[in-house]
Amino acid sequence: MRSYCWAVAGDFNPILDAADKNNAMLNRRMMGRFRRLLNDLELKEQALVRRRYTWINERRVPTMEKLDSWFCTVGWDANHPECLLQALSSSMSDHCPIMMSTNVSMHRKSRFHFQSFWPKISGYREAVAVAWFEEEQKQDPFLDLQCWLKATARVLTRWSQRCIGNVKEHILLANEVIFQLDKAMDRRQLMDDEHWLRGQLK
Repeated sequence: MRSYCWAVAGDFNPILDAADKNNAMLNRRMMGRFRRLLNDLELKEQALVRRRYTWINERRVPTMEKLDSWFCTVGWDANHPECLLQALSSSMSDHCPIMMSTNVSMHRKSRFHFQSFWPKISGYREAVAVAWFEEEQKQDPFLDLQCWLKATARVLTRWSQRCIGNVKEHILLANEVIFQLDKAMDRRQLMDDEHWLRGQLK
């Protein structure tokens, strides 16, 4: 298997080590079977930075486990010497996403991102109506649809910047607060006001 170059990642449910859970309720038989499988496949685990656990059951006295991992062959690891596996904020799930970076120098063109809360804000429908009818119809209905969608994305982006502000900064700030509280839970139980704030931001 050493000649192959591949990796696998995701929520595996079993854990590898007792340190991957914050209490002593362990299924050691399943842990042993998981270790043997990884050994048979000759896979190594990539170290996760920024977090100790990746899942929480969201109870007042939580159970936390490292269920999400990235495993790879020796060949994959050798071909990606600068890779970095990071834990992100658990703002959308009881799991914190993990992100593998293999080339941090790569830049991607910014894309339009629709925010689910926009329709609840005054002025949204008017902005969409303006965008939808500012483009003249052409002979091809598929081209019409493409032009209308592009115009809508352009108008909504301007509308959001004018009426709401920098959503990305707000989201990044909220996610950073959640992440810092997640890190604190790796070491201790949250205080009541911290637990309340984390729930409000998610």
